[in-house]
Amino acid sequence: MSFFTIDSVLEDLKLTHLYQQKLRDENLSNYILVMIIEDKDETLKEELRSVVASAGHRFGIMNAYRIKSELAKKAGKGYTQTRSDIPVAEKSSGTTRSASKFIRSFVASKE
Repeated sequence: MSFFTIDSVLEDLKLTHLYQQKLRDENLSNYILVMIIEDKDETLKEELRSVVASAGHRFGIMNAYRIKSELAKKAGKGYTQTRSDIPVAEKSSGTTRSASKFIRSFVASKE
């Protein structure tokens, strides 16, 4: 079970201390978070609400995860997961840093 991307997202948003252990306790890995984000009827998003009660934090986490996944896909790195394809987490310092900077600047612009 991989938590690399979600851990990175939480770190970028400075929410690690609030949600990292909760997400692990509920087994909300990268793969499960993709399922939640792709859920069309909102049922799974409601489940996430029980773990991340703050709507702002929940939307921020989902949006940052989406952004980081898109950047990883464009960069051709292997740590983005989809329902049908679950590659091994790969730490790519260049991609992680650029995605982290992008997410931090995006979040700062919304505050």
